Amino acid sequence: MKVVVVGFTGTIGGNVYKALIARGHDVIGVAQNSGDYKADIRQAESVHEMFNKIETFDALVCCAGKAYFGPFEQMTLDDFYIGFDYKVMGQINLVKIGLEYISSGGSFTLTTGITSDDPIPYGTGLAMANGALNAFVKTAAINLPRGVRINSVSPGLLKPSVEKIGQYFPGHTPVEPSRVVNAYIKSVEGKITGQVIRVY
Repeated sequence: MKVVVVGFTGTIGGNVYKALIARGHDVIGVAQNSGDYKADIRQAESVHEMFNKIETFDALVCCAGKAYFGPFEQMTLDDFYIGFDYKVMGQINLVKIGLEYISSGGSFTLTTGITSDDPIPYGTGLAMANGALNAFVKTAAINLPRGVRINSVSPGLLKPSVEKIGQYFPGHTPVEPSRVVNAYIKSVEGKITGQVIRVY
């Protein structure tokens, strides 16, 4: 399959990118500032330009997107929109615009996260974005045409990230990266749709 991996330079995206290549797929790496193609997923024009160059594809995985992370009492109204502009609408842009280019029976796999199910201090911005995307996936799945599938992968705290951000996830059991990668493979190569694949 021809698979587009958006956010292939990140921790999760890099592992997914390598795993899909190892499984024999034709994988295209996309990031904002590097890769086979570049795109700012917040900007519809940039996403259109990327897809025009890629042309048709069979699956898209998005591991990109950020949201505000910090004390709730210090959040401004603009901080709430960071997650919606980047993580939520950025990934929705890929789906809405990508529908023009994806093969019949193709799939979209988005990335959310544990904070929508298991709240943590400082995680309000992330939780809102993750919850919105999970709801979008469930609803979009019954509306997408031509047998196109859509799922999200919701990973917990990854073991390699414990040293950097583990203090913000008290009591959480870190997840092996291989388990998270398998969730993306399940979405891309399997037949499920409308699912939030939780890896906690």
